Amino acid sequence: MDEASELRAQQLHRILDDLDEGCHLLSSDWRYLYINEAGARHDRRRRADVLGQRITAVYPNIEGSEIFHLLQR
Repeated sequence: MDEASELRAQQLHRILDDLDEGCHLLSSDWRYLYINEAGARHDRRRRADVLGQRITAVYPNIEGSEIFHLLQR
């Protein structure tokens, strides 16, 4: 990543971290790329424990839930 891209990523993280609402960013294979502090607090998890993990590992029973089906769409 070049310096300009790194600066943009840092700015985006600062903006998302300042939100009062939770923000979860997932990859196409359902891995956590990012979770802001509000999201971690709401989920009662540490960001470090979530990042890089698949949503199905973090929430083992999520596949049968309505929210998972909405995310799949």
